Amino acid sequence: MELKYDGFANQSGIYKIINIKNGRVYYGSTCNFKDRANSHHTSLINNNHANRFLQADFNKCGSRAFVFEIIETIKGTKEERLKQEQVYIDQYFDNCQQCYNLRPDACDTREGKMNLLPTDPLTDKRCQSPTPEVKEKRAKALKQVFIDH
Repeated sequence: MELKYDGFANQSGIYKIINIKNGRVYYGSTCNFKDRANSHHTSLINNNHANRFLQADFNKCGSRAFVFEIIETIKGTKEERLKQEQVYIDQYFDNCQQCYNLRPDACDTREGKMNLLPTDPLTDKRCQSPTPEVKEKRAKALKQVFIDH
């Protein structure tokens, strides 16, 4: 995935992820562009992104087909970022035809609840070491990132 921060990597605002092969776009907001881009990319590489349409196209087209790009920076609250994200979703939302967004409303689907539940290392698969196949897939993806840049 190509990352276009234009010097704003550690700032907040609105971003889009573009599939340059088919023109589909995902819109989002964040308090830190670099962290959010890394989060999306890691989920996509590990084949566990919450957006199944974005994940399917990533699996089909590969990492090189995607660009993370900043649309605008916003130095406000989360609510202000979501309000501005809504402007883009209102303009482009089309039930996953050309816009990957699954919902017509901008919202924090994580709601600050990520990883708050206690985990049992014996039963929670997130605590287990990855299989050799997963390790190989991750290594290939990381090598590709370095080749791309």
